Amino acid sequence: MNLKENTNYIGKINLNDAPSGEIDIFLYFSDKGVFFDFHTNSIPNVSYGILTGTLSGYGDFTLINSFQKSSHNSTYKYKVDYLITGRKFQSKESLVFNRYSFDLLGLSEWIGKNFWEFNSNKSLKFEENLYNQDIAITEGVVLKILNNCKINNNYRNYKLNIEGYSFIEVISLNKEKGFGLDFTFNFFDNLIKFFSFISARKYKANNIVCVIENPNKSDKNIYSRNHYVYREINDVEYAYLFGELSFQFDEINSILENLLIQWNKKNELLNLIDLNLTFCLNKNSSRNSHFLNAFSCLEGVDKHLNGMKGNAWKRINRYKSYIEEIYPNTSAVFIDNCINTRNFFAHGKKKGEEYIFNNFELLYASKTLINISRLLILQELGVPKYLLDSKFKSVATDLKDYMSSNKWFNEGLIEIPKI
Repeated sequence: MNLKENTNYIGKINLNDAPSGEIDIFLYFSDKGVFFDFHTNSIPNVSYGILTGTLSGYGDFTLINSFQKSSHNSTYKYKVDYLITGRKFQSKESLVFNRYSFDLLGLSEWIGKNFWEFNSNKSLKFEENLYNQDIAITEGVVLKILNNCKINNNYRNYKLNIEGYSFIEVISLNKEKGFGLDFTFNFFDNLIKFFSFISARKYKANNIVCVIENPNKSDKNIYSRNHYVYREINDVEYAYLFGELSFQFDEINSILENLLIQWNKKNELLNLIDLNLTFCLNKNSSRNSHFLNAFSCLEGVDKHLNGMKGNAWKRINRYKSYIEEIYPNTSAVFIDNCINTRNFFAHGKKKGEEYIFNNFELLYASKTLINISRLLILQELGVPKYLLDSKFKSVATDLKDYMSSNKWFNEGLIEIPKI
């Protein structure tokens, strides 16, 4: 069953706390997550690991990790990490899938491949997969990036609507082992972060489908069963981020497989990548928070590359040549102001107003630190240095142009940066 967003569904869940062993619920989901409400005179548990039930007209479902959000007049509201349709899974161990797929809003624009072709006689030639690439990212796991089309015929109005989209499929080559739930969604989340990190774009996942394949011993055919998965998703639509180091698909396609292999190997970089994606994943945070995350990220990357010795000033100063690309005349002052601003936000230490970045300067200071740390992380993942240096010079030019065009906003304040 494929459910619709912001629609109330009526059903029952199996609940030991209820006198009859089951209870009527209202279930719905939105970009804020999956929720269900029920009324009972007994006091239910605050949380449940696995709950199973049936939706009227839609069949069986499973809820994973339900937590009580509120209660009023014996009506209880719960939020759920995962809603899985099509089956009552009785244990976490039984949640094993052979493959899963999802649409990624914005991915097709980044890939930049055609979905159809026009012949010389202006007739339309449609091929289901004009782009199809298999990537062996880890042992026993293959990732497919595919382009496809949806065709809707409206014969009454003589219209043919063609919509192209890109989707990702992850396949376990070991049909007996498959993917457990934790692996599936840890991998899923990290994969979306990878595309955001490499392209400086915001993505939104839709239509998550997990598939269980069962071989039939009598005729050796494999029968598949699809299970739609609903969960909290990012409520920010696809967006492109300005002034950040990024690559187009064609620029890194030749090394994409190796990048994904290294991405999934280097777990020690995951926290630093989260800090680096601060603008992308947490756009509503204050500029103070963005700056602190960007500063911490560069410090952390330097510790990863050069060990624990050295103070913050030495760590930032190590990348002065990159800073000079953006602040050619004031790189030393920029570094000092980074330290003073960090100390002020973190510890309240204030050397003087003129040594603290104002709101305008914080944006570009954060972008500068983020781009340097992103360059270093991508180099660690295997992107050639010459390619990264060329990209950084281009981004540095863009940032200087942005700052110059917005200089009026900073008029009357300190001239950092001077352009």
